Amino acid sequence: MGTEWDIPRVILWCFIIVIAVTLSLAALTSTTAFGAYNAEWDGTSELRNSAADSASATPVLIDSTEYDQLEGSGTLVILLAPQTAYSPAEQARVDAFLDRGGTLLIADDRRGETNQLLAELGVSTRIDGRQLRDPNQFHRNPALPIITNTSNTSITQGVDQFTFNRGSTLTTGNATVLAYSSDFSYLDENENEQRDQTEPLQSYPVLTTEQVGNGRVFVLSDPSIFINQMLDRPGNRNLANGLTSSYDRVVLDSSHGGKIPLTIQFWVWLKQTPWAQAVLAGLGPLLLGLAVHPRVRSVITIVREEFFERDTSLDAVTFDAEERTEYLRHQHPDWDATRVERITKSMEQLDTDTISDDDE
Repeated sequence: MGTEWDIPRVILWCFIIVIAVTLSLAALTSTTAFGAYNAEWDGTSELRNSAADSASATPVLIDSTEYDQLEGSGTLVILLAPQTAYSPAEQARVDAFLDRGGTLLIADDRRGETNQLLAELGVSTRIDGRQLRDPNQFHRNPALPIITNTSNTSITQGVDQFTFNRGSTLTTGNATVLAYSSDFSYLDENENEQRDQTEPLQSYPVLTTEQVGNGRVFVLSDPSIFINQMLDRPGNRNLANGLTSSYDRVVLDSSHGGKIPLTIQFWVWLKQTPWAQAVLAGLGPLLLGLAVHPRVRSVITIVREEFFERDTSLDAVTFDAEERTEYLRHQHPDWDATRVERITKSMEQLDTDTISDDDE
């Protein structure tokens, strides 16, 4: 006999499963641009995975207090396009990380919060903010200029080019320039996506390095180099690999980069909260004890039988002959009396045979 499906129940469970999967994905993923947990084209999940291969601890900072736990020497923190300003206390934590010999790469194509942080850290480089275009040396269109004028340093070793995506340029101050755009690039002052007479063709700095206390700060004028879609553009993956391979630990600072998935927030909070760890550790034995308690087990059995193992067939119900006859008449009003009587007697005989088998 084939299995009869309870269609409403199947639909209900399918709905529950879909909701559970959707909520789980929402709790683990992000849609924030440059987000370390965003696996879409504008996220940096691939960079996060590369950082995880080199990091001895978590590869992502979601709270600036985590700077206090970072080793300085041998650690690179990558900070991409912060959306909010760092408070004085947060700036002090970053500064302390640099004093321990840490390295910071800040990448952005806007002024605002990034330039404020650079000033507070004592870095002389600033983000210009105007869009860099190159009608001569580009990938697909002038808004994606290819940078080929690079210096041979630890992070750019073997990197003879990389590709911008609507990036900007830098004013360098006392910093050392590691990469320039070509001599045919220009800054699109009025954002009309074409070169005007007031927009001269010349080479612009796009990557600098500067000693800050015992540490070092790199500044790059385009954060989109590291998004998932751009990593496969000419030279970008080589630059990302050069960064992650030049340091013992690589960490992404997402503390000011938009929304963080709830599950990740909870995990970080748990790691930083000893009393919550103690409560969670105590819940394990408690739940195990409840699971083996007779009363709890009886409830679990009832739920299992009710929702998963309930048999609503006539064979699973104990009836006498009169009740069986009435049941069959109610369920099958189209059957004549002879058929009802014949089936009732057959079921009685089946019960008798079953009892005899049990006695044997």
